[in-house]
Amino acid sequence: MAAKVEERHDQAVPKDQREPLYKPSLIWLGFAVSFMSFWVGGEIEQALGMPNALFAILAGSIVLVIFSSFIAVIAARTGFSFPMMVKATFGVKGAWIPILIMALIVNGWFAYQPWLMADLIGVLWNGNTFIWGLLFGLLFLLSALSYRLMLYLRYLALPAIALLALYLIFVIVVPAGADAWTSTPAVEQPFSVGMSIALGLFIVSGTMTGDIVRYAKNSRHAIIVTCIAFFLGNCGALSLGALASSAAPGIDTYFGMTAILGGVPVVIAVCLSNWSTSDSCLYNATMGYANLSSKIKWKHAVVFGGVLGAFVAATGVISNLQAWMDLLGIIVPPIGAVIIAEYYLNARVTASYDPMRSGVNVAALSSAGAGAVLSFLSLQFYPFIPNAVVGIVSAFFIYALYSKVTLTKAIPDGDSPPAL
Repeated sequence: MAAKVEERHDQAVPKDQREPLYKPSLIWLGFAVSFMSFWVGGEIEQALGMPNALFAILAGSIVLVIFSSFIAVIAARTGFSFPMMVKATFGVKGAWIPILIMALIVNGWFAYQPWLMADLIGVLWNGNTFIWGLLFGLLFLLSALSYRLMLYLRYLALPAIALLALYLIFVIVVPAGADAWTSTPAVEQPFSVGMSIALGLFIVSGTMTGDIVRYAKNSRHAIIVTCIAFFLGNCGALSLGALASSAAPGIDTYFGMTAILGGVPVVIAVCLSNWSTSDSCLYNATMGYANLSSKIKWKHAVVFGGVLGAFVAATGVISNLQAWMDLLGIIVPPIGAVIIAEYYLNARVTASYDPMRSGVNVAALSSAGAGAVLSFLSLQFYPFIPNAVVGIVSAFFIYALYSKVTLTKAIPDGDSPPAL
């Protein structure tokens, strides 16, 4: 993890350099909880009402935990980053496409946080959102320079997140009593909409979770970190946001906090909480960029992704959350599903899981593409079914079926499977 090894973007993390459980847990908890999570929870409540919003959030979180845990275990066993898993699955040349797609998408999530901060400054003090989006984007890139810097930021961000949560609980939810647990939306949306939002909010980084949990000591720790991230973190924050929205119908986007001391406290708290989400997104994106070519240096990739994200944040083109979530649900899950199938099915037959895999795995790319197409069709024609789940299931079984038909058994009878 020292700077001299370039954050190990193209190397497996050795067992003797793994971290104690609390460190990757802090990274992921600070990543998975931000002000955006509270706000999105409120959006789900307004779409579904209560308690349906809570059920949808829980359902989406369960799928996210299961999906991400399979990938987290791969990272803990191998020490591989997400791009290394992609190379072991799609081939070194074939990996270029999914790595670049995922890096650009998660770079977009990086941009969303400074845009939200610029919007807050605009609401509070009529600030220029272009300038503030640019400034916050450049600020947020600093801690993405290393895993250590992200960890240090959590020591500031997590208390700020806790204060935001306490405000929502004791100022909004508790005084409302039972009214917080029941509400009826003006125009009720399908249950799948809420579930898809809860799943899609972190489906990108859940797929790329190897970049963080490769530092976990073992598979059990990797699964615990994943549960902390998505049950305690994401599910908890979304649920609290939904309860606050139900408890105070018609409250503004920032839950009334802009009126406190001229809005200064909410700016500080939201800045720290969004920063700890934003830097992890940029860390994921940088991991991808740095794996596109051996000539790309880690710090250069951080600066590139940070400046790109800052510009996107300044322009506000990423402000349409629903369209963004739909895109994520179509493209991302099939890539993760194929990675899971390759490791847990194929690698145990071929006795090989090598990030230097040569060429292009056309079957893997085709399966991911087919899963994305089926996810899109599901969204268009069967909106009551969470399309991200369709993408995961279809890509997994398409690739698994292909592998079943084409692979020859590489392990002699009586031998044990390779220790992957």
